[in-house]
Amino acid sequence: MYTTDDLIKISPHMICHIISLHSFHDIFINHYLKDFGINKNQYYMLMHVFYNESSTQSDIATACLMDRSGVSRAFGELEEKGILTREYTEENKRAYKIDITEKGKELGKFLHDKELEWEEEIAHELEMSRGELLTTLERLALKALEFDRQRIDNFKY
Repeated sequence: MYTTDDLIKISPHMICHIISLHSFHDIFINHYLKDFGINKNQYYMLMHVFYNESSTQSDIATACLMDRSGVSRAFGELEEKGILTREYTEENKRAYKIDITEKGKELGKFLHDKELEWEEEIAHELEMSRGELLTTLERLALKALEFDRQRIDNFKY
């Protein structure tokens, strides 16, 4: 019988490791999210607004790789919880500008600190700085994006 460690060690492709990393991150952050009654998609949207105040709903959908209707539903719940606010933009009365409330800022700061804790621990185990780790991951992501843009007709995101 294989353990999770065994399966990770024998994975033949980079994507298997990326999926593992993403899954373990979700397990880590979900431990905290359940205390606030938000799901991981709402978490990603909240953190986008935490780092990019006054984003539009369309910007957030693009950044979180989600469709606009899913973002709209999730924002409705975050708005009900008093974490985010929505108001129509001056330029386009059909578009929303999303802002974070004080309650949302406190939650965003708490989750930001948890992210730092997770990243620092992983970087430490790899004998890298957090900055080196993020630079490596950024390079991988940008290379994958470039590769897909060159090879897929009508690539979007």
